[in-house]
Amino acid sequence: MKDYPGTLHVLLVAPIEIRVKRVMQDLKLKEEVAKQEIASFDKSSRNCIKRYFQAGWEDPVNYNLVINTGHLSYQAAASIVFETLSYKKEGKGG
Repeated sequence: MKDYPGTLHVLLVAPIEIRVKRVMQDLKLKEEVAKQEIASFDKSSRNCIKRYFQAGWEDPVNYNLVINTGHLSYQAAASIVFETLSYKKEGKGG
C-alpha cells in the first residue's frame, strides 16, 4: 500500500460485538450467521491486502488513518475521512 503515495489509506475498525450487531441488523441475520459473514469478509480482506499489497491487513502502520467506529456513526466516520482527504490532497499534513 505504500507504493500508492497519492492515496489515502483508511482502516475502519469496531469491536466484534458491535460489528455482529450491525451485520445482524443490516442483513437481517441471526447471530451465528452474522459472525460467519464477518469472518468470511475479514478473511477475504486479509487475503486481498496480502496478495495485492504484500501488507498486513490489520497493521495500523499501513494506513494514514484508523477510525474506530464503535462509538461513531457512519456519517461521522465519513466526515472524518472526507476532512482528512482534503488535507492529503493539499499536502497540509506532512
